[in-house]
Amino acid sequence: MRLTVDDILDRYRDHLPVSLRQLFYVLLSDGVLEKTERDYKRMRMCEYVGMARRSGRIPWGISCW
Repeated sequence: MRLTVDDILDRYRDHLPVSLRQLFYVLLSDGVLEKTERDYKRMRMCEYVGMARRSGRIPWGISCW
């Protein structure tokens, strides 16, 4: 999943910040997830955004909410 989120951030890097909801809906449209509460929670969006920040993919000053 992390690689998929990285791919999305690459596609949208000129449009940052992106919200967690935007990431979720891009994953839906790409067919990675289904639109269920379980899949939304499964994503652990905060964890993925945190990893992206720590790796330098999303600057700390950009809000992703």
